[in-house]
Amino acid sequence: MNKLEMRQKYRDLRDDIPSAVHRERTCKLIENVLSLDKYREAKSVMIYCPIGSEIDLRELASDTSKAFYMPRMLKGHKMCAVEYKKDTVMIKNGYGIFEPCGKAYEGRIDIVLAPALVCSENGVRIGYGGGYYDRFLLDKDCTKACVVFDEFVLPGILSEKHDIAMDIIVTDKRIIKTDI
Repeated sequence: MNKLEMRQKYRDLRDDIPSAVHRERTCKLIENVLSLDKYREAKSVMIYCPIGSEIDLRELASDTSKAFYMPRMLKGHKMCAVEYKKDTVMIKNGYGIFEPCGKAYEGRIDIVLAPALVCSENGVRIGYGGGYYDRFLLDKDCTKACVVFDEFVLPGILSEKHDIAMDIIVTDKRIIKTDI
């Protein structure tokens, strides 16, 4: 199965999860995020504004001991981090994704919690195919983690040379630290 077919299959499977079950599993996944040493030690955390049936991590931003950031898309299929708080004004970009208003943040981000449609046990992440996270994470010295429901972690996905592997995969059932 190629990446395009995988994206469609796993987006459909995630969309089919009943909303009450999705919320319950999201709560368990968030508990696992909160249990991570790398998360607890972090002063700066990047989350995202969910689209469709993506896992919603925005409740993490109620922790005022940390600075939170969200991505904003830029020209050239790039993205930057922008500070996010519960009252941050959000605007819809050209893809219909809400992004925070504000200046690009150029400082250190300790942990990036990235969305994924599917990932492998060794940290290969498949998103929507724009490569935004791969380009963003290319030169970042941070903990790279993706969040998915457990059945979206596969034994193996072939990596392409531009793919940036995740250090940690957090699901609703387990935490996987990759060997990368």
